[in-house]
Amino acid sequence: MLPETFSLPTKVVEEPKPTPEELLQKILYFPTPFDSLDEVGELILPNIHTYADISTDKDTAASLSALYRSHCVSLMEAVRYLQIKKFFGLFISFQGTLTAPVQKLFTEPAVAAWIEDSDWVTYKVCQKP
Repeated sequence: MLPETFSLPTKVVEEPKPTPEELLQKILYFPTPFDSLDEVGELILPNIHTYADISTDKDTAASLSALYRSHCVSLMEAVRYLQIKKFFGLFISFQGTLTAPVQKLFTEPAVAAWIEDSDWVTYKVCQKP
């Protein structure tokens, strides 16, 4: 006796195709939600003004915060796309991009805790799926 034949279903259910905007959103951005990312996908670092000395120039602190955030985002992108040479190049060359006042602030012991906390936030964001 021959076994009964197996027939495939005749109706194929197609999933809706994503729009180009949805494809770009999926390809170009980190998945959401992240605790340390806001709605548009920006990395949120701790406030540097709570770590720096009261006499610290506000513009210099804001410059360091913006530069360091940009540095962290660049490092995250290098890790995301497995660009190891770029990662080490960014890691090594960061201090060379700072102006003298920002470099002075960057080397202050009070700001070291901010750098450590910012690195920790960046590391946690990189570890999320």
